[in-house]
Amino acid sequence: MYYKSVNRGLYFTRAGTYATAFVLVLGLLAITSGVNALYLYLSFALSIIILSGVLSERNIKYIYVDEIDSLIVDSGKSFELIAKVRNASANYTLYGIEIDIAESKEKIMALKKNDFGIINGVIKRTPPIMTSDIVMKCNGMKRGNYKKIYLRQKTKFPFRLVEKYKYSERIVSLIVLPAIDQSLYQELEPEFKAKIYNRDQDKEFYCHNPYHSRVSKKKIDWKKSANRPVSDWVVKQYRSQANFEKFAVQFSVIDIIACESEEIYELLLSRVRTAIGFLTILKSKIGIFAGENLAAVGSENILLYLAALPEFNKRKEFNWAESNINFNDYDNPKRSHWKVLHVNNHQWF
Repeated sequence: MYYKSVNRGLYFTRAGTYATAFVLVLGLLAITSGVNALYLYLSFALSIIILSGVLSERNIKYIYVDEIDSLIVDSGKSFELIAKVRNASANYTLYGIEIDIAESKEKIMALKKNDFGIINGVIKRTPPIMTSDIVMKCNGMKRGNYKKIYLRQKTKFPFRLVEKYKYSERIVSLIVLPAIDQSLYQELEPEFKAKIYNRDQDKEFYCHNPYHSRVSKKKIDWKKSANRPVSDWVVKQYRSQANFEKFAVQFSVIDIIACESEEIYELLLSRVRTAIGFLTILKSKIGIFAGENLAAVGSENILLYLAALPEFNKRKEFNWAESNINFNDYDNPKRSHWKVLHVNNHQWF
């Protein structure tokens, strides 16, 4: 039973159901037999049930989840979240509160009494006017950029006869990226190792910088620094032509729309994310093309773009030609200005 006007729900546990049935039978026996002792037992049993409800209400009333840590994780992988939980009561210590989290209001409201949320945690004890960190565990979430999550706080304290609960919502920054495609990773790894090696071999000197203690002494130009005080020492700076190159990953919007299942759709996005991971290692300007359109530039923007792409059943309505960033003069949206890796055939263009 859930009462929206007061944001409270109530279930009888199995023990509570048996206890209520026992009270009804006890009451019937007391009425039919007229034995005074049965009335005493009846009043005691009723007081236990009422006390259970009162204490559980106090337990759930004062508990609040104030903050949940931001996190970036891969889809389908287990992870842990840290939540800051506050006991707002000045007098009471709270015990045995469970917290379930779901991605949407509909999913959290659909949880039954023995169901767990996609993320869950337990508060064993919280002293008065105290904020505590609790570890919440998740066995994996679907790809997405989650900006709001929904919580159910519930308790069976003290006698596990009734379970009271309430709902709340919190603003979060929980980014779930497409998973790494291990097969593509193994295919691309040798190629990118060779690119990194060639880039490092291609470095040339271009300037001197002042020496400071965090720089390795191997980089000091001793011809310029010998017989000088440490404050006048200089180190050589090198750069490679690859530092000025711009790399991008391209995927086919036609292939995305033509995906026959959610599994294939998410696999394609996983391949894109895997290729982007390798481009990041090159320490050059990187971008992503959706078809012929430059969709995002920079590793952070690209990961946000991938996380926020539509679900499988909404892919056809999505405007794939619309960019999610504003380009500056350097971020030329024409593909001819970029070295582009197509994820379908691993060819550079």
